Amino acid sequence: MSFSQNYIFSFCQFGHLKMAYGSISHLGHPPCFITSGSCCFLRRWVYRIRDGSYFITVDDKDYESPVFLLPDGRSLEQVWHIKYVDDDHVVIMNPATKRSLGVQEARSGAFIFAAWYEQQWKLTKSGEKEDHYNIVYPEQVDGEDLSIGVSSARVYPPLVALHGSPRRTIHWELDRFGPPESRGSEREIPRFRSQLRW
Repeated sequence: MSFSQNYIFSFCQFGHLKMAYGSISHLGHPPCFITSGSCCFLRRWVYRIRDGSYFITVDDKDYESPVFLLPDGRSLEQVWHIKYVDDDHVVIMNPATKRSLGVQEARSGAFIFAAWYEQQWKLTKSGEKEDHYNIVYPEQVDGEDLSIGVSSARVYPPLVALHGSPRRTIHWELDRFGPPESRGSEREIPRFRSQLRW
């Protein structure tokens, strides 16, 4: 069985396909994930990261700027490469601007920036919503886990920020956008536990 045939077979075993722009969409599971026992695996694809109909977006400026949410604009500023640093940590980079999701000071309410440095995060399965994910700061801050959510600031477009409160936690969906940059090995994401301790 070829790589592509095996890949599609894995998708079919998982149950559904979900293409960002394909004819088959909104069926509940990204095709980049396959199951094995109690874990699922993340292939080296690029994704759009969304909450409902709003996507994490970066502007095209050449300096560090806040990250925000916008409806589907089908632009490269809404595309993110989830790159594994090791078995537990990822860097989330926008290929168009070469900037990554970062934070200047790790605290609840801090804005998320499109940064030139590679901030590391933990990507975990949501403990509340099936096939959703939390993007978590890798270390606890003042005894609590912080995850990427939406700022409470009443501005448009909504800004993205760190939060410790479960009320402001976003359980993100990952939509596959394009082909993998390489045929590297898959990575595990815990399926039945959450990094968040709420």
